Amino acid sequence: MMILTFFNAQVMFLLTDPKMFNVPLDKIGYVSGLLASVAAPFSIFAALVAGYVFEICGRRKTILVCLLIAACTLGITPWTAPKLVPWLFVVKCAQQFFVNIPICNPLCADYMQHDAIGRGTSINGLGLIVGEVLSMGVLFRFTADMSNTMAFAVATAAVILLTLIVTLMIKEPEDLV
Repeated sequence: MMILTFFNAQVMFLLTDPKMFNVPLDKIGYVSGLLASVAAPFSIFAALVAGYVFEICGRRKTILVCLLIAACTLGITPWTAPKLVPWLFVVKCAQQFFVNIPICNPLCADYMQHDAIGRGTSINGLGLIVGEVLSMGVLFRFTADMSNTMAFAVATAAVILLTLIVTLMIKEPEDLV
């Protein structure tokens, strides 16, 4: 969620920047809404295939690869300028797809006893909120005075670092016994 929150907040600056996309202020709502609308089917598709991907490829590998690709989509965002269509849309769609697969992870079902899955799932939701707080409360403020390109690069590095740390903690279900 950290990736999506940072992107959604920071992309507004890219859209209005005359050196980037130069979208008129009266069109920002339309363009940002269009970005979200075009990317939504990719999130839905990711949710539909996530379970199969986790079963075929494993938990750790799937989460690692998806989050690293999602981080790369964050990092390349400034370089899609000035081509709003198609490149920013392609990056946003890929980002939605690769972020949503790890969100749909089966780790609660793997790690929790049956009677605690509900509490485990709520803790998973709490993790999404922590990602938003880290993104807006820490990362967005830290990168506020940076150029757009540098802000996205720093965010990408932070996401890659957190991804590597988190994936080291993941164990495959067969390794839990």
